[in-house]
Amino acid sequence: MNLKSKIKDFSKRIGIDVIGIASAEPFNNVQKIFIGRVKKGFYEDFDYSIEKVKIRCNPRNILPDAKSIISIALSYNVHVEEIENRRKENSNDTLSEKRKNKGVGNSYNICSNEKETGSKKNTGIISKFA
Repeated sequence: MNLKSKIKDFSKRIGIDVIGIASAEPFNNVQKIFIGRVKKGFYEDFDYSIEKVKIRCNPRNILPDAKSIISIALSYNVHVEEIENRRKENSNDTLSEKRKNKGVGNSYNICSNEKETGSKKNTGIISKFA
């Protein structure tokens, strides 16, 4: 079993609903779309600028040695019993333990690098949207 398969298998065991693994190459096609949307004012309520889009669309601006990006999704409308059972089965898993303290229905943006936040103090969870 290759590493990608092992990661996906592990994610299922700890209750992650969807997982994707992509190259850390720049997302040039997406960058053009986001810049167009910023220019049209679609993100006025968010802290999006053309410069920030350019930084975020190249993962290596934030993590220079990155080879891959792992993205996960967790459903808001989950069967709580099913998730709790998965957590109990995998109670030794660090990620499972961390996740059980998060509220269902909250969305977190996570940043693990000072280059994104501009401050060493702000690494980790940088914002929470309810």
